[in-house]
Amino acid sequence: MPTYLQKRRRRWYAVLEIPKPLRPRFGRPRFVQSLETDNPTIAEHRVLPVVNAWKKDIARARGGPVEDDAAYWRRTLRNAKTEEQRQTILEEIDYAAWDIGAINVEHIGKVRLA
Repeated sequence: MPTYLQKRRRRWYAVLEIPKPLRPRFGRPRFVQSLETDNPTIAEHRVLPVVNAWKKDIARARGGPVEDDAAYWRRTLRNAKTEEQRQTILEEIDYAAWDIGAINVEHIGKVRLA
């Protein structure tokens, strides 16, 4: 499995090579973005949402279908065979939500009184 992580100086970066036929369209050979951390564990949590966004850009450039993340997670939850699998999937959704800057999923659907 590709890692997509690269350490430069003391910072971690997300890196994804752009397929050669699409490089002229993007104007560069690879995507690179700082993950703004020197902690490898934090970098591992931050890298996948960044790379997934780039992969969607590549799929759009190819004219292919772009999977809807929400539909993927709904389908995955629906297909969970045990409560343990369901809890693991919910934890992954929670991590993904935090990685993209979403609110704590425990509070979704609850009314907040000011």
